[in-house]
Amino acid sequence: LAPAAYALVDRYCLLLAAASCLAVCENADPDAVDGGLLAEPDWALLALTRFGRRLGLEVPDLPDGATQDLAAALVDRYRRGRSFDLYGMRLA
Repeated sequence: LAPAAYALVDRYCLLLAAASCLAVCENADPDAVDGGLLAEPDWALLALTRFGRRLGLEVPDLPDGATQDLAAALVDRYRRGRSFDLYGMRLA
């Protein structure tokens, strides 16, 4: 395949991933076991910002503390033995 085809596939994958982020965020349960981590906008904002930059778009700066808040939520999941997936399942 030509290099242009690989670039097109890369862009398609980024757009598909961005759409998936929006769908997960929109349908996340705020009453989930993990306290609704996926219902919070920080993780989606970070992911969409990264996708936008990879697509060559100008994206606004992230709000102060967004990265730290998400990192703290993930560390909390780890300490409680929960997975980082959509379900926050109890790890063995």
